[in-house]
Amino acid sequence: MAFCLFAWGNAFKLIYVCFLLMVLHLGNFFIKLINRHFAAHAMPKIKKPHAIAWGLVFRL
Repeated sequence: MAFCLFAWGNAFKLIYVCFLLMVLHLGNFFIKLINRHFAAHAMPKIKKPHAIAWGLVFRL
């Protein structure tokens, strides 16, 4: 029983970590796209993507 719970906990942790990595990867990809878009319009690049991301998260 305890082993089953332990195995499930590890599986969930793995899934969670993979999910977080995927989100971070996608976030970086979008930030690069946005920066490229702004660069084309001669606008300032996003210097603090994480601050902006957290701002969006807390605004929701």
